[in-house]
This record gives sequence, structure tokens and C-alpha cells, in this order.
Amino acid sequence: MAKAKVLIVDDEEFYSRSLSWLLNDEGYDVRTAATGAAAIDEARQFGPDILVVDWILRGGIDGVEVARRLRAARPDIKTIFVTGYAGSELREHIGADLPATILEKPFGPEDLLSALRAG
Repeated sequence: MAKAKVLIVDDEEFYSRSLSWLLNDEGYDVRTAATGAAAIDEARQFGPDILVVDWILRGGIDGVEVARRLRAARPDIKTIFVTGYAGSELREHIGADLPATILEKPFGPEDLLSALRAG
């Protein structure tokens, strides 16, 4: 059985690349994007099962908006927000209608892998 497709969206290239290497090593099919607009375009072609997205992105479309747009097209997409900002503030911004896991930066590889594996 093939591993899930994961789209990583982060405007910090080093961070995005590091997460990509980790998940590729675990057998996930991974693509990356540096902006919200690029993420939406990539998702149309790639069809990710899981979105790993930073809340604050350069370029006008934040991670919450990316998650909402992708969920509109794929209601079953799993969403994991990675952020350097307070989780409670992000939870308020997300609202109750967007189920998501929040990982606060910095977090360890096992934290991300556990979030990916969680039902």
C-alpha cells in the first residue's frame, strides 16, 4: 500500500526542505510549495491526502485560507498547521469548522510523524 501524499507549505526553504527529507525517508510522496497560491496550484495537480502548512505565509494567502480552499475541494484532507505563534491564537483564527492539528515550532521529527499517523 502506498503511503499518503503530503503537501508541505512553508515560505522558509530550509524548513520546508527538512520536512520533505524527513517524510520522503518515511516513504511519503511529498511535494512542497512556498506560497499559498503555489500550494493551491500544486494541490490541484498533486491531490494531497495531508496538508502540512505554516500559518503565516508570504504572498497574501495565509495557511488557514490554503487549508479552507483545499478542504472545499477535498473534504477528507488531513490538515496539520506548523507555526511559531501561539497555538491558542491560531485555534481562534481557524475556528471550529476546520479540523486540524497544530504543532508549534520548534517540534521534533517524532511530533510530526505522530501527527501524520494519528487518525
